Amino acid sequence: MKNRTLCFWLYPILIYLVLSCSEKQSNNLSPLLVSENIDEQLKLVDFLSSIQHVELETNQNSFLTYIVDVKLENEHLYITDFSKNLLIFDLNGRFIKKISGLGDGPGQYEFFPSLVFDNTRRKIYIGSGYKILVFSSNHNYIYEIKFPFFINKLFLLDGNLCVISQQQAVKENTGFRYSTNLFKLDSEFNLIDTLEFRNVIMNSSNFSDYLHKDYISNFGDRTFIYTPIFGNELVLRDTLYEIIGDRFIPNSILGFKSYQEIIKGQKKIEIYNIINSKSYIIGEFDLGSNRIMYFFDKKNSIGYSLKKGFIDPERDTVFLRPLNLENNLFYYVKLNKLNVKGMEELNPIISLVELK
Repeated sequence: MKNRTLCFWLYPILIYLVLSCSEKQSNNLSPLLVSENIDEQLKLVDFLSSIQHVELETNQNSFLTYIVDVKLENEHLYITDFSKNLLIFDLNGRFIKKISGLGDGPGQYEFFPSLVFDNTRRKIYIGSGYKILVFSSNHNYIYEIKFPFFINKLFLLDGNLCVISQQQAVKENTGFRYSTNLFKLDSEFNLIDTLEFRNVIMNSSNFSDYLHKDYISNFGDRTFIYTPIFGNELVLRDTLYEIIGDRFIPNSILGFKSYQEIIKGQKKIEIYNIINSKSYIIGEFDLGSNRIMYFFDKKNSIGYSLKKGFIDPERDTVFLRPLNLENNLFYYVKLNKLNVKGMEELNPIISLVELK
């Protein structure tokens, strides 16, 4: 009985170690050693090149809930919030307009939008659900195209519009399929290539989701991808890949000392995002009950595990998210602490941060 019990507990550990080690050995990469002891909080000012605070205008047309994503293009901020609104502000915080609206009609969307700017064709693409909406560069709706696959994320690769499409917990005979595919489209939105990024069968249909889908990072002519799996699998998805042609080449690994395990239905380590900028790699993960920002300085080959992020000049903890990785440009969001008579709540302040 004791031997059987021992085997029962060792088996998942061995499976994890075999799968994890074989993946890491095959790509000959040295993992970035992630400290599972939280480091002393770092001051953002020690890494700053510049910072700009944008106080977003608040009125009945521009009110924002929790901010999900921010894009910077042509001196304008394109902001998606938890209510799935897509609003435009200038860099002085002045509200410009709202793009489209919620619904299933032409020019409307029902799911969280993913935004791409095609400056060559002077178009803006909004991916949502099973369709892509096409707008002119001055935000006028043109037309939409429907697809048979769900659109989780849009991005440009070598001039082609690409789609990341995920399926979570799809029932099959052998279990539940969790898959991620990359679809390449030509200028007429015809499918020209399909790349399978991940295809996993698990025996559980339990999964969650995360609003901040920073799946694609790029600088220069290089593009990187990381997507998580939110099912309860033992394998730790810890690798950032570079997209080269039709291949996904391992580029960086977050190296944890402990093995993955599931405690009370939750993973011990849950990685949400890994992004790569010109000078830094930033990982976002949960370690037990702590949300950690892993910050790796490429120049000095030093990594830090920061609880909830950096300490900003006002001594608040802030989490950096990507804007322009070629220029080490990030943003963070903070509540506006000013009170205005007759107004319940002001829109937040977005701080644009350029790191050294």
